[in-house]
Amino acid sequence: MKPLKLDEIAAAMEARPLGAPGRYLVESVGIDSRQVASGQLFFAIRGDRFDGHDFVADAIDRGAMAAVVSRPDLVPPELHELGLLLLVDDTTAALGRLAAFHRRQARARVIAVTGSNGKTTTKEMIHQVLSGRRRGRGAPKSFNNAIGVPLTLLSVAPDDEYVVVEIGSNAPGEVGQLGELASPDIGVITGVAETHLEQLGSLEGVATEKASLIDHVREGGSAVLSAESELLVRLTRRRRRRAVRQVRFGRCDGVDLRATQLASGPGRVSFCLDGGQRVTIPMPGEHNVLNALAAIGVAREMGIGLTEAADRLAEFRPPPMRMEVHRWGQVTLINDAYNANPASMAAALAVLRNWPDAGRRVFVAGDMWELGTATLTKHQQLGRQIAEAGIEVLVAVGDLADAVTQAAREASAAIQVEAASGIEDAADRLGQVIQPGDAILLKGSRAVGLEALVDTIRALAEKC
Repeated sequence: MKPLKLDEIAAAMEARPLGAPGRYLVESVGIDSRQVASGQLFFAIRGDRFDGHDFVADAIDRGAMAAVVSRPDLVPPELHELGLLLLVDDTTAALGRLAAFHRRQARARVIAVTGSNGKTTTKEMIHQVLSGRRRGRGAPKSFNNAIGVPLTLLSVAPDDEYVVVEIGSNAPGEVGQLGELASPDIGVITGVAETHLEQLGSLEGVATEKASLIDHVREGGSAVLSAESELLVRLTRRRRRRAVRQVRFGRCDGVDLRATQLASGPGRVSFCLDGGQRVTIPMPGEHNVLNALAAIGVAREMGIGLTEAADRLAEFRPPPMRMEVHRWGQVTLINDAYNANPASMAAALAVLRNWPDAGRRVFVAGDMWELGTATLTKHQQLGRQIAEAGIEVLVAVGDLADAVTQAAREASAAIQVEAASGIEDAADRLGQVIQPGDAILLKGSRAVGLEALVDTIRALAEKC
């Protein structure tokens, strides 16, 4: 981040110093006392399982210059009069205020990515393309909430030319709040699907939430938007402003960036852009074509040509647990276990269904969370889709496993089904299922933790 004086930071956060703050220069911020760097400003964030106030003294001992707190009574009294504490109403909100202040001063162009699926992959593709010519950074991991977005913005160096932030949401208004904080020069919406229905209510609620990002794109900026959802197209058209250019991408006619002539192979997918330049991505799944189109759209807005963008995408490596392909002996594992909803499950199913040279196809399906009243229906639908796709083996994992397997069994007598209550049960069942030549795909919501099965599958595969 740009070095800022402590009193300047206090003013930006609307903080009240406890004691007389020194005129120190702060060059970074942090929220983990175990990773504090010398001269860093520590934020005592209160979470569900921890309270940063318990670690303020540790952070100061490790070299933190000062700490931002909302509960000074939880901090050792000897720190109160040393000018090392900045008192705020809410430390997470204060972190956001400081990030907004820093963003207004940064020269870097801000690219914000939201959508129901593909946010992290699209963010990484954008960073992959832009980093070939420009200095910048992307949000680490999935830093896409009220803590992650500010930390990403505050990581921007004075000479950075761009930063790619990821914006998530599981409740109404979150995209708008984070979009206002980021104030992007380019906003990207990867698409909409039935996610977080528990809070967002319906597909239209999801689309309305994602579309709100456009309201916070800076005038003169661009919105790069999926044209695959008629609902999203309709909602974003309502937001047309002459000062914000809308660029649409998809596989349909009438878009600015159109993918044609899609072709898939083991561990890759390719397409032609508007019937011309062929673009190859070294990861499977036709749904990743849309992520690549979004990255190309951003590249164009940043002055980077298609040939250069295609060359950079050809070297792309997917983020962990997003269509990662492993081959051990005669077994192939496709690890897409990071998260799941009905649309991403369908996309993963298409990858497995079309996987070449597979003796059998094994779908390990974890529960899909946050679907509200549609939970049972969507899991039954998933079971039918898996069976109708001709998948030979289904291992369902979680509380809804019985619903998934029963629906699959009713849809096809040919499919072998196993219902596992949890990871250990699933590991035992996989030990009885896996055979040489199998292609296995892992997909489930984050809380299920299907990635814990990777080592088990590797060990079983190496014995085949």
